[in-house]
Amino acid sequence: SAGLSGRLIDIALGAEPNASQTARNHAAKVVEYICASPPAALLLLERGEHARLVRAVADPDAALYLRKTFAAALCSMAALPEAVPLLAAEGAVGALHAAQASSQAVRRKKVEVALGRLAAAIA
Repeated sequence: SAGLSGRLIDIALGAEPNASQTARNHAAKVVEYICASPPAALLLLERGEHARLVRAVADPDAALYLRKTFAAALCSMAALPEAVPLLAAEGAVGALHAAQASSQAVRRKKVEVALGRLAAAIA
């Protein structure tokens, strides 16, 4: 459900003080899996949760695992044509590009493909 997805994003972002780093990482991974489902990804987009994912990916102080995992979630969303304008409006292109440039550990072919798709769609 959308409420559960939002709660998982909260946990991944550290809003739950009693959640361990392992719990935060698991929450981020579940969000990634949720975004791999087109109907679920569309629901997250409708609720504006993609904005929080973009901000986390763009945050150079965020944990590397979080940035990497949320970048993969954004890439799944970017595969949906209806998601492209919403992601572009939130700055997903810049966030993904900055994440790719920031660390070799974050670089993924999936992100390159999504960047190309986003750039072509908004050009």
